[in-house]
Amino acid sequence: GIRGAGEILALRAADAKTKETAGLIVREATRIAALVDDFMVFARRDKLRLATANIHRVLDGVLALLAHDPLCEAVEIVRAFDPSIPELAADADRLIQVFLNLIRNALQAMEGAHGTLTVTTRMTLEHRVALDDGKPLPTLAVWIRDTGRGMTPDELRQATTPFFSARQGGTGLGLAVADYWVAQHRGSLHLESEPGAGTTVRVTLPLRKP
Repeated sequence: GIRGAGEILALRAADAKTKETAGLIVREATRIAALVDDFMVFARRDKLRLATANIHRVLDGVLALLAHDPLCEAVEIVRAFDPSIPELAADADRLIQVFLNLIRNALQAMEGAHGTLTVTTRMTLEHRVALDDGKPLPTLAVWIRDTGRGMTPDELRQATTPFFSARQGGTGLGLAVADYWVAQHRGSLHLESEPGAGTTVRVTLPLRKP
C-alpha cells in the first residue's frame, strides 16, 4: 500500500523535489518488503518443493542475473563445473535464493576493486548424508570463492547469525537465509576466510534421485 501510494505520488508530482521524495518512498518500501520477506522465512517454516533440478542451470541463471549488477563490472567470473554431476531432487527456487545471496555477498566483498569470483562444482563421493530412510547418499559441493577483503575470526563466527552484518547498511539476513535453506535440503554451509585473503563458501547438498 505504501509503495503503491508512492508510485501514484511520483506520477502526479509537479516538481522535481516531490518526485524525488516519492521515489525515496518507493525504494524504502521495497527494501522493507524484501527485509520482511527474508525475516518471514524463519517464522513461516516454509517447506521445500522438491522436483528435478540441475545445479549448473541454477548457478548459470544466478550468474546471468547478477551480470547486469554494477558490482560485476570489475570482477572476472570463473566457472569450474564438473559435468559429471547428475540432476537431483531439490527446490530449485530456494537454491536460486541461496546462491543469489552467497554470490551477491561475494561481489559486495570485492566492491570497488578488481577481483575474481570462482564458482566450482564437484561430486564429493567421500562425504555421504543419511536422510530419513537411513540410506547414505553421495553429495555434491559448490564452492564460491572471492578475492575480497575477507573476514575476521569474530565476523566469521557470527556470519550466519540473523541480523549480523559486517557490511555497513547490510541487513544481516543474506547468509542466515542461505544457511537455513541449505539445512532444509539436509546439506551444510561452511565458510573459510582471512582478512585480506578473500572468503570461500562451500555448500554441500545430498544427491537425492529425482
